[in-house]
Amino acid sequence: MKKFLMPSSLIVASLVIGALGCEAQVATAKAPADTSTAAPASSVLPESDFKSDIRDLHENLRRIEGALHDIDREAGRRQVIANSLINNDAFIADPWVSCMACGLPSMMADSTRLGAFLKPRASFLKLSLSSLDSLSAAVHTLLVNFSKDSEITNNTKAKVDLDVLSDALKNFDAQLVSLKALCNVDSPDNAQILMAIGTLKQTVDGIDTVGGRLWKAAKTK
Repeated sequence: MKKFLMPSSLIVASLVIGALGCEAQVATAKAPADTSTAAPASSVLPESDFKSDIRDLHENLRRIEGALHDIDREAGRRQVIANSLINNDAFIADPWVSCMACGLPSMMADSTRLGAFLKPRASFLKLSLSSLDSLSAAVHTLLVNFSKDSEITNNTKAKVDLDVLSDALKNFDAQLVSLKALCNVDSPDNAQILMAIGTLKQTVDGIDTVGGRLWKAAKTK
């Protein structure tokens, strides 16, 4: 069988071309990036006092929801009861146990269920109620600002939404008074507090929705 051999000159030429190609690739990878066409850093656009107040309204309402959630957790605390599968003795499980009240008990672990409500602690209730008072006062101040702002007074749709916001805030005030009455007793009723918190959360969500409509109304006037 005849063997075809590549001339040595062609082999050398191939090696040289390959080496030059590798060097070109390395040079390209190490070349500094051209930043002459990079987009400039974005600047803060001017914003009216009205838009700033709407942002503050949304933030205060978010924090109000947080304070309500804290009270909800405090009033919703319950014992976790574990039943041993071996001797059927019931005992209080640690607070970190996962409750499987609706699941089939495992033969490798104790079954658990929710037990009695724990008494809400006055110190935590007062802390959250104090936060609600200060946040509510801030929202009332913003409402006064809205009523004087030309972006609302010169906009028929926004004026209607402002009236709705005012009525919703009055409902919130009345509901907050009721919540305080439920919390400021020697033996708070967990279930009643939880129901009151649910109603307040719905009102806060409604106020926030109206705030969103005010933003859009002022934008499209």
